[in-house]
Amino acid sequence: MKLRLAGLIGLIGLLGLMGAERPVAAQDSARLALHLDGTLFFVNNEYTGNRLDGYTLPGFALQPKVEWRMDRRVSLQGGLHWLHYWGAVGFPQGPLNEVHPLGSDTLGPLHVVPWLQARIALAPALTLVLGSLHNADGHGLPYPLYNPERLYAVDPDAGAQLLLDCRHAAADLWVDWRRFIWYRSPFQEIINGGLTLVPRLPLGAWELALPLHTVVQHHGGEGLYDSTQSHYNHFNAAAGLRLGYTGGDLRLTAEAYALHYSRTGGPEGQLVYDEWGCLRSEPLRFKQGWGASTRLHAAWRGAEAEVAYWVGERFVPILGSYHYSNVSSNTPSMTHDRIRVLSAGARYRWQFGGCDLEMQGTLYHYFAYTADRKDYWKCYCPAETMFGLGALLRLHPTIPLVR
Repeated sequence: MKLRLAGLIGLIGLLGLMGAERPVAAQDSARLALHLDGTLFFVNNEYTGNRLDGYTLPGFALQPKVEWRMDRRVSLQGGLHWLHYWGAVGFPQGPLNEVHPLGSDTLGPLHVVPWLQARIALAPALTLVLGSLHNADGHGLPYPLYNPERLYAVDPDAGAQLLLDCRHAAADLWVDWRRFIWYRSPFQEIINGGLTLVPRLPLGAWELALPLHTVVQHHGGEGLYDSTQSHYNHFNAAAGLRLGYTGGDLRLTAEAYALHYSRTGGPEGQLVYDEWGCLRSEPLRFKQGWGASTRLHAAWRGAEAEVAYWVGERFVPILGSYHYSNVSSNTPSMTHDRIRVLSAGARYRWQFGGCDLEMQGTLYHYFAYTADRKDYWKCYCPAETMFGLGALLRLHPTIPLVR
């Protein structure tokens, strides 16, 4: 694993040295500026059925911070990240593994975490980020691997990151230390990490890309108080083909992905039915699974529309939406057989001043599927349709303090 990581870092570094564009963190001169980044959101997801419950996200996430651009290669940002849900009386302790808050143990109503980010341009087109990570687009991951609600509804990523952006390739290699443990802590540490590598071939108004993605979540740590907790890891991977066209204000994209899930640690088990066909064992803890997705996307000025199709079996998205999971999030001890989901979405964005106002909506259609649940016969779930609506106001004003 260490050799593979070193190889990936070396490959990204080589591409960065070859790149001719300006580094991501390059600046023309030293200066001081005040940024007020954030999102005010109201998202209502009307979900039903045996897969996931609906939920509403009413709140805001604000990042007031000061940026010091030391020179054209180094910058430092310091401030706070304040996440609040309207009407909440507390905030769940520990990391949020799902978008909507879960858990009974809560902190106080004020949930503020520090924001400190250092950016160093190591080479043309190659940037090292330490502290709070750059994550404006979900690390470039496709939607089945990353739920975009995580960009504003959970605490920001923090750890270390390498960014590459040149003419023929883009890459994001990142480690997010989600839960830190002390010596003899009674719980496990949680570390998320991943790689997005997108070789691309410009063809005039067209562009051909071969995106590769991987996401890893590690549960473990040394010096645990409870030594009976076994270490385990979840893996997601995706390989795709993307064709894009840009002509004036019009952008068209067609893409297809093959996806993989695997887990290390713990047995998979097997399904055991009684003579009447009733499930007596626990449903499978999937060791590996697969998925496939296709997506068509069109954008013109502030308007966007897309349609996508998903099929998956024994698949578990680590950071993605539960629409693509074969494990139910709202029905205890239930796993689903092959899942097929057709979705269609639209959004419109207005830009004014230092703000973007976005209205969005997505429709999900589940085709009929079967499922297993302990002490039940084989479950048949009919086709159903659900939707989500949202309004987002994104703030990004900048006030220069020293030029």
